[in-house]
This record gives sequence, structure tokens and C-alpha cells, in this order.
Amino acid sequence: IFVPTTAECKALYDIVVDASVPSSACIHYGAMNKKDRDENETLFRTNQVKVMVATSSFGMGVDCENVQCVINYGFE
Repeated sequence: IFVPTTAECKALYDIVVDASVPSSACIHYGAMNKKDRDENETLFRTNQVKVMVATSSFGMGVDCENVQCVINYGFE
């Protein structure tokens, strides 16, 4: 799920986690520390989590065959 801002990313991530199994989603935005960003990206790319809530910092050049749906949330 792509969102336009870090604040929206954090807020939507909390909603997704509250509505599902917490380990089924992760978050990715540019201001995160590199270690956490890389870990979350690996979890998503290896199918250990099913939902990634992210700003465009994740979307640049993403080519994952496991992606079945892309949602752009909050863009006008």
C-alpha cells in the first residue's frame, strides 16, 4: 500500500496491524534507519509478511513477482 507521506504511512500501518495479525504487515519509509528498512524489505520480498505499507521510497524500482495488488492510498 503506497501512501504519500511518512505520517500517513505510520498511521495506516497502525490501522493494518490493528485489523489483522501484527506479523502480517511491515512498514517502509525514507526516514527509517537503514537496518529496519532493509529488514522489512527482506521480510516482504521473501513472503514472510503479506502487506507492505510504504512511501515511494520503497516503490522506486520494486520488481517483486509475489506482488498481487498495489494500492495507492491518500493520493489526490
